[in-house]
Amino acid sequence: MNDALRRLHRLVTTMHGQRALVVWRVIAGCTILSQYLSALPRRHFLLGQGGVFPAELAADTGMFGLYSLVQSDLGFELLYFGSIAVTLAWTLGVLAPLSTVAVLVLWRSTFDRLPGLGDGGDNLTHLLLTYALLTNVRGPGAQRWLDRLPTWARELRAMIHNTGLVAMWIQVCIVYFIAGAAKLHGEAWRNGTALYYALGTEQYSTPGLVEPLLDAPVLLTLLAYTTVVFQVGFPFLVSLNRHARRFALFVALTFHVGIATVMGLATFAVFMIAADLTFLTDAEVLSMRRRLERLWAKTRTASLSKLENNNHNNNESKT
Repeated sequence: MNDALRRLHRLVTTMHGQRALVVWRVIAGCTILSQYLSALPRRHFLLGQGGVFPAELAADTGMFGLYSLVQSDLGFELLYFGSIAVTLAWTLGVLAPLSTVAVLVLWRSTFDRLPGLGDGGDNLTHLLLTYALLTNVRGPGAQRWLDRLPTWARELRAMIHNTGLVAMWIQVCIVYFIAGAAKLHGEAWRNGTALYYALGTEQYSTPGLVEPLLDAPVLLTLLAYTTVVFQVGFPFLVSLNRHARRFALFVALTFHVGIATVMGLATFAVFMIAADLTFLTDAEVLSMRRRLERLWAKTRTASLSKLENNNHNNNESKT
């Protein structure tokens, strides 16, 4: 019994998933930055006082945002470019969790200013940013100051971090389960034709990639049923054991890469991939990093060797 209690104590008082949260922060931060930069030429049309959704109508929605407080063009520019600067700082891990709060408020303000702008990936990331306020998103090296604190303080900080991380996991599982359960109520999903009709529209199809799929209705039917089963089963797979969790993450990554390429929902897919990666352990993130470093070293060595051989052959041909 004492051994079980010690293992439980060690489990809850050790920070988990710190490196996975760094990966999530970088991917989510880069995606938010891409949204700001892609809207940069049309920022006044989208978010300005006289834009596509007038400020008076935005105020009537009852949603509060910083853009509703800005009355001048100068203030608007300072808010917009300040949001970009703060998001860049957060992506680099500067001044978190303060920068986490700033990103949450500033980014949320863009959606309050223009309701309907976001999608499921944006909404999920808003929630994850809230839970991330409890966590260490800067990585293990940023917590060295904890070594100077008493043991009880270090353990309390670890428990708060783990609470935020588990809240993120639960939120991701809820998103998957509700998405899958909701599909069970749709006739098109029950008869397996949902993907066929979705890919047949211009809004959710990438020319050149969707045509071969439309010519394979049996495959689309299998993918439709697989999608429902996977989404409903995701919370159970990630909770079962290490192998089931890795399988679920592999399928999830493949699923969202397909959504990004075939359906063109890039930001949604990237936000979901970032959320999925929070389920990785620190050891798994380190292992992936080492593999990528070895792959990069081999690729670099092969490229340099090929370049040297080409230079050598060119010199011989000249002589």
